[in-house]
Amino acid sequence: MLKNWRLTINMLTPLAVKPPALDALLMWELSNRIGLNRSDELNLKNTGEFMPEKLTRNTPLSQVKKCEHLPLCKKTIAGIDVFRCSDPIYRVEHEYTERQAKRFECDKMALMLREDERKSLLIASGPYKMRFVPIRVMLIPKVVYFFRGDKVEVRKLLKGVFALGKHRNIGYGYIKDFEFEEMQEDYSVLADGCLMRSIPFVNDPAIKGARRSYGACKPPYWHPDNYMEILEPC
Repeated sequence: MLKNWRLTINMLTPLAVKPPALDALLMWELSNRIGLNRSDELNLKNTGEFMPEKLTRNTPLSQVKKCEHLPLCKKTIAGIDVFRCSDPIYRVEHEYTERQAKRFECDKMALMLREDERKSLLIASGPYKMRFVPIRVMLIPKVVYFFRGDKVEVRKLLKGVFALGKHRNIGYGYIKDFEFEEMQEDYSVLADGCLMRSIPFVNDPAIKGARRSYGACKPPYWHPDNYMEILEPC
């Protein structure tokens, strides 16, 4: 049943980057479940089409396979359909920088092999590349979203989401639990005149708490073909 909801995600570990948009998170999870994000031999065999191993900003938007049938309502603003879900709402209690380091001691490992078995290992690039990069870490106790949609279907999609942000495979952004609270008012796009999510630019003086910017207001947010003049919450 389509209702107004407040979704609270309680975090267990700090995040490596800011939390994602709810519609982007649900679209990614749904695409994973139906196999749109796969580029293996099975997909190639079934479709007969070549899929690049990694999408880039240069990939045409028409070739980016995505599923837009999310359990969220939509609202048409300036001729653009946007999902009725707010941007992530959170408070950063502490912010710091950590370092991700990876190094293979090739010289020492080579001593464990016979001379005729030793080979050169490329560490300037590829899977064995040495790394010592900074990671922006934010301590965020909880992330809140307001949305209008089907709670049951949203909960089903979130069952497969165990963490948010980057570097989830090394422990960042782990989720403790999800809390759903039914709301009487719809705060997904506007809350008492204040903007709650990024929308296409409209010259409406009645909208409060907004600033003019340039970016995307619908997923995939990273693709430049979706960039336009927008209003974003501030």
